[in-house]
Amino acid sequence: MSGEWWLFFSWLCLPFLLQAQLDNPQLKQRIDHVIQTQMQQQRIPGLALAVLVDGEPFYIRGYGKANLENGAPVTVETLFGIGSCSKALTAFAIMLLVDEGKVHVNDSIKRYIRDAPESWGPVTVRQLLSHTSGIPQHQGPHIPWSKTWHQLAARPFQFAPGSQTKYNNFGYKVLSRLIEVVSGQKYGHFMHERVFKPLGMVHTSLPEQLYPPGLAVGYKTHGHQIRLAHHQHPWRQMWGSGGIVTNILNFARWDQALTRQELLSPQTYRLMWAPVLLNNGKPSGWCLGWQIRQQDGITKYSKDGGIIGYRSQIIRQVTDRISLIFLTNTSPVKFGKMARPLFRLMQNALHAEQKEEEQDDDIDDEQVDGIDEDDT
Repeated sequence: MSGEWWLFFSWLCLPFLLQAQLDNPQLKQRIDHVIQTQMQQQRIPGLALAVLVDGEPFYIRGYGKANLENGAPVTVETLFGIGSCSKALTAFAIMLLVDEGKVHVNDSIKRYIRDAPESWGPVTVRQLLSHTSGIPQHQGPHIPWSKTWHQLAARPFQFAPGSQTKYNNFGYKVLSRLIEVVSGQKYGHFMHERVFKPLGMVHTSLPEQLYPPGLAVGYKTHGHQIRLAHHQHPWRQMWGSGGIVTNILNFARWDQALTRQELLSPQTYRLMWAPVLLNNGKPSGWCLGWQIRQQDGITKYSKDGGIIGYRSQIIRQVTDRISLIFLTNTSPVKFGKMARPLFRLMQNALHAEQKEEEQDDDIDDEQVDGIDEDDT
């Protein structure tokens, strides 16, 4: 199904009353104004946006340029590197194996990856998914694994497993390896066959090419200057930690699948979304693959990603069932300056009978999940 037809039929799936509440041309104009204003202020060359309500797309469009040199515009088909947003998809793939009884989140990682260092025995799959494992950080190539395991065996833990939270990119490379060991398939093949293909995400992959056709050119913003960002690492080297490339239509389709609870059982979805607690009973700030924030009766799950030339973010405000997805071809980007007003606009449209209320800022502009750019 083409992107345009998918958007049309998904809009028809919204309840009639909800369509009536949102069928306001001024609402989309206000959304455009927020995005275009921030693009100008933050000097963002190109951006793709998706706004979904109750799992159905309300507004999906591209803004600005995918290539400043030739003037090619960002469209809903334009590809972007999503960096560490890949981790949420990797976590979803792990949950597929959990759903089949092939993986248990409270098991030691060494049950599945026997070559991992002996000291990793106390580390569980749940802790790797929630950045509470304490395993050493590891930068650079991880192949061959035998060499990587040897190096890590000599390095101390950052903290006792489950005692703290610290964002760890390498943990998701370990989880990607778990998927390969348990499934008997390469990570990219598993993702294609079990996630992307079933959901119709035909433009989502770990590309073989550094610059696949349709990929927006990546840039870096330095003050008032916009410069080319020279991405040098193959997508497949970054694996499930940050190597996935997609477009806004495909990413919105995945958000829709999450709302509809596709591919996983309801029980497994509940497990995935449940907050992870530290050993002392305090919240870690994470569930399995997502950062979770609860404030003033509102629950938000979010994941952002940064890689040279690209920034991305997905925020699922489950209280009002509103999702926002941003894909951009530059860095840095302060998504909070767009997300806050967009959530207010959508909430006011959905609750038109209520008096407009200002909400506190619960989205960190600079650091949503602790990721440093290009550390995937």
